[in-house]
Amino acid sequence: MERQEKLMAIQERWQEKGYQKMTPIQALARPAILSGQSVYLQAATGSGKTLAYLLPLMQSVEANQQLQLLILAPSQELALQIAKVGRDWADIFGLKIQELVGGVNLKRQMEALKHKAEIMVATPGRLLQILEQSRKIKPHSIKFLVLDEADFLISQEHRADLLELHRRLPLGLQFVLVSATVDQDLLAEFQKETQEIQLIQAQGDTSQVQHHYIICHQRKKFDALRRLAHLPGMKALVFVKHIDEIDRAFDYLSEQGIACLRLYSQLHSTERKAALNQVHQGNFTFLLTTDLASRGLDIAEIPFVIHFDLATDLATYLHRSGRTGRMGQPGQVLSLVNEQEARDLQNILQPAKIDLIESIIYQGQLSRAAINSDPKDKGETDTNKSQPVKKLKRSPRQESAPPAPQKSKRKKERHKDRKNKGKPRKKDKASEG
Repeated sequence: MERQEKLMAIQERWQEKGYQKMTPIQALARPAILSGQSVYLQAATGSGKTLAYLLPLMQSVEANQQLQLLILAPSQELALQIAKVGRDWADIFGLKIQELVGGVNLKRQMEALKHKAEIMVATPGRLLQILEQSRKIKPHSIKFLVLDEADFLISQEHRADLLELHRRLPLGLQFVLVSATVDQDLLAEFQKETQEIQLIQAQGDTSQVQHHYIICHQRKKFDALRRLAHLPGMKALVFVKHIDEIDRAFDYLSEQGIACLRLYSQLHSTERKAALNQVHQGNFTFLLTTDLASRGLDIAEIPFVIHFDLATDLATYLHRSGRTGRMGQPGQVLSLVNEQEARDLQNILQPAKIDLIESIIYQGQLSRAAINSDPKDKGETDTNKSQPVKKLKRSPRQESAPPAPQKSKRKKERHKDRKNKGKPRKKDKASEG
């Protein structure tokens, strides 16, 4: 297929999928990548970053059965999602895509290498494992390296594997770093290797997303989720820090009859696949997940994101919250925090100039908290429906009634012939004698 025919085929496929114009990050990234420039793409989650780099790179890859494009992702789910998106377009260019991820039979993946895909999507650990056991992958032929969720790939968990892979790759690669936030240390590190890496930033339209926090003590968070489940249109990604907490929340909410799913890396692959199938069918109220397992989840029009545990930094908060309000859609972000965490959250979000709304759950609705409510009582208002109203109402009778007259103090009468009914004090007896 000639170049002009490919461009026409891309336009037709674009329209078939119901896409309108390119998103800002897609429009900015395309010419830079096609020119051979190494780039750092920064845009909000859900802004179309995957297609922003996939389509121009596919145009640069030759259909010659040699591995040329390597895409690394930090989680199985993200790697599989990237491969899925790529296959929707690969036939236009006559290219094959293979994914190498953990949790899948290693022998089958090694056998599939015989198909000689030009594009590989992999998690670092599984790719290293195969490189050490097989010579079917030829790293020297790779021309393009993509680090999707780059800030997470260089974290402590993946850094050693990433450095080892990088050591095996040829020099002179075209890099594409992708992230929802800008990591200046990461940018500086890659600028050492390549003469110039262009930072391309595109801010998505997040005006339809509201950010709330609900004062809620740790012991009452499960019950807060139960009450949130009954909000109109509730369907939420719930971010939880600890796996055992996910399991406890799952058991509690399931007992309450709430449609709940859980997803984390330690789950058996069959359980993960079953959960993902339910997610794509939309059969859930809450999906309880971790930061890592959630990367790569592509859920259309998710209306709520809930931070069960406070995000520790701005990047984590933005990654989580970017799951709602995609492509200008409305969304709600809720953080369950205590009083100190509420102050911490405001400090974390200050650089992003995100307006926070203190809210309560009242009569099955999300409502703004009373402005002058007592902070000491806030921990109870989120789980007691009547308390916020009690704080705002005063009895009419009490407002109009005059103050009650003060009772006059009763004089103490002491007579020698009258016994004191109280306990006699020794000192008094001594003075009387």
